[in-house]
Amino acid sequence: MWFAIFGYSILSKHFTVLELYQKVLRSEKIISDMRAKLNRKDDIDLENLVKLAMNDDIAFIPKIKSSFPNLYDNLIEMNRSMTSDEFKLCALLKLGFTTKDIAEYNHISVRTVQTRKSRLRKSFGISADIDLYKWIDTL
Repeated sequence: MWFAIFGYSILSKHFTVLELYQKVLRSEKIISDMRAKLNRKDDIDLENLVKLAMNDDIAFIPKIKSSFPNLYDNLIEMNRSMTSDEFKLCALLKLGFTTKDIAEYNHISVRTVQTRKSRLRKSFGISADIDLYKWIDTL
């Protein structure tokens, strides 16, 4: 019985470490993809920005506004009634987070993120044939 409990404990810790490792790999991929898009390595503290987003930290919104000052202004100009949740979703899309990542880090379902993306399209008048990630990159 003791061996079974010990084995379960080791396996549990192994899976926790594996999950954390996968999370680190995903964050590194997001950071490298964003750096490739920006072509400027030192201007924006991407590591801190991605960590704030992954931890669903309240400091994420002010940090994204300071890192991408034109993003908020351009979005509010297009839609004066933009909500803070819509802006947060746009910021996560700007960083290149996938639907699955957004769902995981905000503790919501993938379907909820898909619905929010659909509502975002409607709110900003974006047609279905336009890639949301490319649209947000143009702002």
